[in-house]
Amino acid sequence: MREYCKPTMQDAIYLAEHLGKADKREMTAGYGKHILRDMLNGMRYSDQVGCCKFDGVPIAIYGVHKPSPIADYGLVWLFLGEIKEEDRYYVAKQTRRFIQAVLKEYSYVYNYVDVGNEKIIRWLEFLGAEFSEPEEFGLYGNKHMRFEIRRK
Repeated sequence: MREYCKPTMQDAIYLAEHLGKADKREMTAGYGKHILRDMLNGMRYSDQVGCCKFDGVPIAIYGVHKPSPIADYGLVWLFLGEIKEEDRYYVAKQTRRFIQAVLKEYSYVYNYVDVGNEKIIRWLEFLGAEFSEPEEFGLYGNKHMRFEIRRK
């Protein structure tokens, strides 16, 4: 069974311990080894937050944070666990629906992606993202690209 709901503390704890390898590497390189803290802060300070569960197990927690009350754009974020290959297309379709709904309220959403995170880059392309040139980012200066997804 697939379910979309508000994430709980238990969902965040589980997902922080079962984050996908590429996401764990990207989060650690960008922000240090405080994945659970960063996830909880995202949940606390975002305007929209959601959780995707398969058979009661959280596989993704995501949200959008508006930097100020008058901003018409937001920082979109996602913590993603390991997903079976047969479930990837379903997750991609659902996240595209989420982004389309968000873009009714925001002119665009943005964030940064590690250049080595090829699966996430392909997923972002599917969502309609446009990318900047790679630049150093995070604690270790790994190459990242800023991406934006704009309202059409």
